Amino acid sequence: MNYKLISMVNVCVLALVGSCNREAKSLSNVQVSQAGSSDIPVRAQLLPGVDSSWKVSGTLVNPSEDLVDVQLIDNNNGKAAGAKGTIFETQDGGRSWQRLRGGLPANPEFVRICFVNRSLGWAVVMKSQPSPSDTGSSYDAFLMRTEDGGATWSNQYTIKNGSLSQIRFVNDREGWAAGSTRGPEGGDQTEHLLILHTLDRGLHWTDSFMQAAEQRTDDSAEDIHVDTAATMFLTTNGAIFNTADAGKNWNMIKMPEPDYPQLANLRLAIDQSHRLWVLSSANSREVAATVLARRDSNGDWATIQLADWYISDVKFLSPSQIIVCGFVGKKVEQQPLQNTEGIVAFSADNGKTWKIILRTKDAPRINSLAVISQDQLLALGNNGWAFKIQKSSETAD
Repeated sequence: MNYKLISMVNVCVLALVGSCNREAKSLSNVQVSQAGSSDIPVRAQLLPGVDSSWKVSGTLVNPSEDLVDVQLIDNNNGKAAGAKGTIFETQDGGRSWQRLRGGLPANPEFVRICFVNRSLGWAVVMKSQPSPSDTGSSYDAFLMRTEDGGATWSNQYTIKNGSLSQIRFVNDREGWAAGSTRGPEGGDQTEHLLILHTLDRGLHWTDSFMQAAEQRTDDSAEDIHVDTAATMFLTTNGAIFNTADAGKNWNMIKMPEPDYPQLANLRLAIDQSHRLWVLSSANSREVAATVLARRDSNGDWATIQLADWYISDVKFLSPSQIIVCGFVGKKVEQQPLQNTEGIVAFSADNGKTWKIILRTKDAPRINSLAVISQDQLLALGNNGWAFKIQKSSETAD
């Protein structure tokens, strides 16, 4: 299918961002880094037209299932998870996809995957459970492992009435999972931050954060960044915890908080210059917006706000080159975005200006990105669409 790319109206800044004023609970073995100063947000601008230096090709993988997560194992091999629990595989860098037999538990509420090679991988899955009407929704979370590339899965860890939002492995033995547990506290169901750690391929999981700190309540871990030097966690309430010694000691970084309480922290990333980035988005009756916050080496934060964009994932091609995906739509008063269209956008100047690479009604939401190289990436979205995006050999005027 040939995609005609449509330009958008300029993106405006909605409000200013102030310093985070939350007070952290007293935590043993946790050092707190203050938020530092926060600049007036950059007024992000959408450049006219489309970025014709990128070529987009789309593949309809499964029209009856939204594609919600993708991971590349190498330049050719990758895995994708569908919203119904199906696992898909590519062996040609995303040009074609095959559905694997079996898969994860059917119709999960949430799923994320992590593979260390073509055979060995893990997933976190959430399933809704019946609960009394006066206590609201209840979810059970499962941490699962596959040894045959995603066809069959075994459960390694279960959380009753809790959540698991992300899983990452440093290598084929050491991994981390993040989420929360829920329990009565003062008569209410209160979330308790949960950070799980394994050193034996998931045979045993321990709550590493609890070993180092008092229990942190009314918070949940949302995303994880891992590398050989340190592991970092982003929480719902705007705290970032990192450890360089497998959870024995922790440092908490405070981040600036925008004026929108509806914003949810979604992604934690480190660019090639080792700067920390946090992606937060909202699509509610009150506001539709995305905030990209960057922490520089001196501890100060720079913030970019994008109105009427909901961004679900962010990747870095270089320290200044950013790729994002998500959706845009028409903002109607007291309603979320309507008539949404999936987008992929590119910035070459740290997010100050943007150009649309892809805008499509076929996939009303683009959910996940994977970078093949500085010139190639994959974008997966709703209605079973997978897009391969690569630098064109020709440069447009």
